[in-house]
Amino acid sequence: MNLRKSTKSKSYKRQSRLTKVGLFMLGFSILGGSIMLFKSSAAIVFVGDPHRATCIQNTPSKTFVKPGSTFTGVVKMQNTGSSTWGPSYGMGLAEYSSAAGNGKVIWNASGTSLTRDYAPGETATFNLTLKAPDTPSTHTFNWGMYITFQGYLHQPCPDVPITIKNAPVSSVVLNNQPSNISVTKGAGLTIGWSASNGATSCVASGNWSGAKSPNGGSENHTGDTSSVGTKSYALKCSNEVGAGATATRTAVVNAPPSTTNPPPGSGTNPPPSSTTPRGRTSNGTPASGGAVDTTPPSAPSNFQAKFSDSVVDLSWDQSTDDFGVSSYELERSTDAIEWQKIGNTITGGSYGDTDVGFQSTYYYRIKALDESGNASPTATTEITTGSFEPNVKAEDGITLTSEDGITQVIIPASALSEQASCDLRQSNTLHPGIEKFVVVSGPYELLCKLESGEKVSVYKEPVMVKVLLNDSQKKQYSQLKFFTLKNDWEEVLDASKDSSFVLGDATDFVIMGKLKTTPLWQKILITLFIAGAIIGGGLVGLTQLYRWRLRRQIEQQNQKAYNNERGY
Repeated sequence: MNLRKSTKSKSYKRQSRLTKVGLFMLGFSILGGSIMLFKSSAAIVFVGDPHRATCIQNTPSKTFVKPGSTFTGVVKMQNTGSSTWGPSYGMGLAEYSSAAGNGKVIWNASGTSLTRDYAPGETATFNLTLKAPDTPSTHTFNWGMYITFQGYLHQPCPDVPITIKNAPVSSVVLNNQPSNISVTKGAGLTIGWSASNGATSCVASGNWSGAKSPNGGSENHTGDTSSVGTKSYALKCSNEVGAGATATRTAVVNAPPSTTNPPPGSGTNPPPSSTTPRGRTSNGTPASGGAVDTTPPSAPSNFQAKFSDSVVDLSWDQSTDDFGVSSYELERSTDAIEWQKIGNTITGGSYGDTDVGFQSTYYYRIKALDESGNASPTATTEITTGSFEPNVKAEDGITLTSEDGITQVIIPASALSEQASCDLRQSNTLHPGIEKFVVVSGPYELLCKLESGEKVSVYKEPVMVKVLLNDSQKKQYSQLKFFTLKNDWEEVLDASKDSSFVLGDATDFVIMGKLKTTPLWQKILITLFIAGAIIGGGLVGLTQLYRWRLRRQIEQQNQKAYNNERGY
């Protein structure tokens, strides 16, 4: 009995172990099969005889490219088999890599198709146009002949590595400050620089020059502060894919503060006046009864540049001065060396620079002036404009509406000779000053730019301007007038009757309105009405008060009689 139990127990244990082993083997087979199936989907498949190929040339035009950029390559494949190659057989050139085995492409190439049949022994030349991926990385440039739905032909081309990287980003710091600075004459000045993305060379320009180490460094330029003025330090670095944007910083060297005035009666200087100093008059002469104003305004702060709709919009926090800021002087440069004054009389805290091109770098500097001609320290900024983004084709038209919704500009079809970027924006020009007239809409500028950055000044078809005021809005004005700007503002139309006009060869326009005034008889009638309302309201109020007091007296008398009757 015990022997049978023991044998039966061993038999059960042996079956249990076999079951476990069987389940393990089944799981292993499933796992291994899945792995092999997964691998097979990414495997490179070759087609056998009679199809053969030999790579003769595998040459990209560049081995370092920018992300998303296009380049070319030449691949030559010789038919070393006994079959004929041709487009009708579904044959062509294809990327040869593990990514290609997964059905993915790296280079997005064109020019990979055969244009005719190639007999055994002939060589097919493929002139490729390729686009790099958008992410920096390194990929192989290799190709093989391919038959659709079958696979590659031996032998594919060898690997040629291509590196995708960005151009360097340069940086310049002054006295350890990553911004423009102001220093006093004779103060210390240290320039530091660095570059990223594997820069191979750097060149300085402006108030320093020569080659600089792409690994970064610093230099002492204390000698540059020996004279008052603006010093500019620019750096452009390059690597295998080309030059990056130029980094520029400026140092404004100011005169040291004036020393304390000598005591009264000392030397030849007259004693100081006890009168509060005053500024100059508008013609620059000392104001009556006061000293000359020698204190400059504060520097404009928060000076910024933004690019939008083909225009660089500049803004700044306005300066302060003890006698008031009269205007701002704004300058532009393309190299931070040669400067050009832009704008006429700028009194506000913004300016739109419309004379700029696309994908170009511009430098700006600004200073405040007071009526005595004192200039503030200079503030600087820079910007690289964006790419050309047309919104009007040559054969199409467009309707632009002003920000206030009052004015529309209609550019008809075929008015432009080529595609352009068009915008209706606020003009930098002041509106004409006309007594009793106010601005209804504008001043606006119709700004259309071609890809070259050139402004469109002549249109092949008439451009129309429409006023969208409704009847109730028009009733606010006794007159509406259109003005356009050429050399000066001139009236082109009385808009009280017509709501549209042809802009012509002008690009700036404004709509002015004369506010309606109330006739004298209406003013008298309104005054009498208001006075009558006040007097009438007062009389009604007094009457109501008298009635309330009378009713109160009667109630008190009745209560008193009631109390007497009952002996209270």
